[in-house]
Amino acid sequence: MTSPASNSSRRAGRPPASPRARRKSRDCGIPIHDLQGSGPGGRIVEADVSGAVAARGVAKSSPPGGGLSLMRRAIAQQTARSFATVPHFYLRAEADVTAVVTSPSRLPPAGEPEAGGKVTLTDLLVRALAWALRDCPVANAIWVNDSLVRPPRIDIGLVIGVPDGLWIPRVRDADRLGL
Repeated sequence: MTSPASNSSRRAGRPPASPRARRKSRDCGIPIHDLQGSGPGGRIVEADVSGAVAARGVAKSSPPGGGLSLMRRAIAQQTARSFATVPHFYLRAEADVTAVVTSPSRLPPAGEPEAGGKVTLTDLLVRALAWALRDCPVANAIWVNDSLVRPPRIDIGLVIGVPDGLWIPRVRDADRLGL
């Protein structure tokens, strides 16, 4: 167990601040060392950072990096790196799904109640994509060490936008799953 003296010496030069205040100061580009704390014992709290943001005219939703949050900036950097280093090719196909979209009764019946219930258009699209990849295995390939590798399975990443980024669950063996 560390003594209070060793903790204070380890943190010398680092002003006391709440985690929320540190995160907000970093996201808004305001050095935490420039702030005066109004919290207990002079601790810098989120309100102190908000006051500095207002005083400096820094928009609350405009962190450094072109108004992107840290997560959005990381996503943008990773996407740009991927496009710069991995060969991309695009396949295009058209399908008339008017009947499915305009008449939900034409959708297959929902699965088992405990499995989540209703079949959605997204479910149908994932299934169609999985079957297309099964029927055209050359399209189910990844670039590894300067060569194409065909995985033994058909896994599909479904990109879902969340308030501050992306969530990409992997649907494993998508061609073998039911709706």
